Amino acid sequence: SDDGVKEEEFDLVVLSVGLNPPVNVQSLAEKYGLELNTHNFCQVDPFDPIETNVPGIFVSGAFQGPVDIPESVFSASGAGSKCGELLDYRRGNLAKERLYPPEEDLS
Repeated sequence: SDDGVKEEEFDLVVLSVGLNPPVNVQSLAEKYGLELNTHNFCQVDPFDPIETNVPGIFVSGAFQGPVDIPESVFSASGAGSKCGELLDYRRGNLAKERLYPPEEDLS
């Protein structure tokens, strides 16, 4: 057999890697009451993939399942938005009015 360079023609070439959830995903799910799917990724509704079964806990990125970087960024933005909605009731309530000394004419 010739071990040199070989040339082949293909209509399509797919390069892919597998993605497994972290080994501690079971303990994380138990700690927060999250449901996992059969592949040990977070169980999500396909029509609302940021929501988990626990109110106030959102999922994004690779914990949803195998996703690419743009989808991870997109879902992280969505999760951040949902967090903002939960915190909206505090808007304007935590800011304290700054009190300044009265102005004086120094001329």
